[in-house]
Amino acid sequence: MFLGLHEERRNRRRRIRYIFLKWIAGILLVAAAGLYAYEFGAGLSIAENERLVRENARLSGNVERQRQIIDEQKTTIEGELLRVEEWRKRYERDVPPKNLKPIYELAQEKINAGVEPSRLIFLIEGAENTRSCDERPVSKKLYVKTHLYQGANSSVSFANNAITITAEGEAATDAEGRQEQWWDQDKPVSVRFTHIGGKVSEATGRLPLHHSIVAGDKEYRFTVTAANKGYAMVSGDRCLFP
Repeated sequence: MFLGLHEERRNRRRRIRYIFLKWIAGILLVAAAGLYAYEFGAGLSIAENERLVRENARLSGNVERQRQIIDEQKTTIEGELLRVEEWRKRYERDVPPKNLKPIYELAQEKINAGVEPSRLIFLIEGAENTRSCDERPVSKKLYVKTHLYQGANSSVSFANNAITITAEGEAATDAEGRQEQWWDQDKPVSVRFTHIGGKVSEATGRLPLHHSIVAGDKEYRFTVTAANKGYAMVSGDRCLFP
């Protein structure tokens, strides 16, 4: 009986040791799993951190290249703006304004015709808005030609016959739409000024019209207005030039 009791106690101690060893083994297994998980997670974290560092370096390089490109483009744009400003100043210096273009073209025409530039400069320097005129205008009646009438009184002369003036307009129509010999005063008229030597200038439009002619040291100023049926009135005055 004593041996049986002793054996039972020994078996109970063995079971207790076995259970204790199982708990120890379980705890060690859990600790090993935790350690593995920690090591694995740490490795992933290190790898991710290294990837982020490389990505940051790549992005920083891209940003630097973009900054360099922007700086180069800025330098290029500034250079182009300087060239544009230079061409603008050159244009303003070399190209006459719109209101001076006719004067420039006329001066160029005179120079091409053989007039000395010094002569043009002298005339321009002597030009003034105030003019010395006879203030005794001469008026002459002129019949305006149409395609139906080219007859008498269709020209007048001024400046001792040095300037001959003619005019031509569109024929008027009666109430039934039939054309008449005289011109329609509501339509434009073309007035031609022929100088001695054959030079011709012209003024076109609805009356009244104004036109000036320079001959030597005189300027002849003309005004053409509508008169009675079929006629226009031409008034001329003489001024010193320039």
